[in-house]
Amino acid sequence: MNRRSFLRGIGALAAASQIPLETLLASPATPGFRFVDVTSSAGIQFRHNSGAYGGKLLPETLGSGCAFFDYDSDGWQDILLVNGADWPGHKREGSTLKLYRNNRNGTFSDVTRAAGLDLEMYGMGVAVGDYNNDGYPDILITCVGQNRLFKNTSKGTFVDVTKSSGLAGRQALSTSAIWFDFDRDGLLDLFVCNYVKWSPEHDVFCSLDGQFGSILIAMACWIYSSAITSSGRPNTMFSVALMAKTNPIARPRRTGVKPAGFFIIVAMARSKMSPPAAAFLTAAQNRSV
Repeated sequence: MNRRSFLRGIGALAAASQIPLETLLASPATPGFRFVDVTSSAGIQFRHNSGAYGGKLLPETLGSGCAFFDYDSDGWQDILLVNGADWPGHKREGSTLKLYRNNRNGTFSDVTRAAGLDLEMYGMGVAVGDYNNDGYPDILITCVGQNRLFKNTSKGTFVDVTKSSGLAGRQALSTSAIWFDFDRDGLLDLFVCNYVKWSPEHDVFCSLDGQFGSILIAMACWIYSSAITSSGRPNTMFSVALMAKTNPIARPRRTGVKPAGFFIIVAMARSKMSPPAAAFLTAAQNRSV
């Protein structure tokens, strides 16, 4: 809909309802509430570091995510703020993500170090979910490079389980992610959205007149599926494939109900999947994810 057709529609509505056009286009009344900036008084002291040094690299323009979640299960929402980092060869300061615990009185305390999250990474987004069904929320940080998975220990701390969970070894410019049970087995699976193939040596650029620029190469998104064994450990070695590929992969034989906290990348092995999972992946492939 363009501006002209929108105004015509408004005019027709005004004529039909006998309401003056000026009334319909007028600013809405005061909503009856207002927001007040309490960042400082609440104890939130955070500055995002994009790593910008003058090179104007693509990830610097994307910002970063945040999450409100009750990490210690005390019934009060805590805050996690994702941070970037300085680029290699241009180090100026150390920067980490920040976890603020709710003090239950309108203020927050920085517990990043105590929680084991004072780690440097070029973060982009965050997805919160209890992937191992222990009742405590875990966090996935999407990054430039290697994404990071942190398991909640239920004791106020997190441990990096990126490698042991099967998420290590895949580099990308990942932006957002979501936890969801795509195969309806009672365990959260993970969808990671990647942007474009990127590195500092092959940055994306364009000219002021639009005549010159980089070729954007899209990167496939990933789906990670939880593997289950009766012992809580992976029961086989998995071959992996990108979601956009068509070569099938092995799925674990479900021999129990205890989550192992181990993820594999799922491709088009429809014969091994439940109908909802196969339908989801078919739709994703048809949309050229």
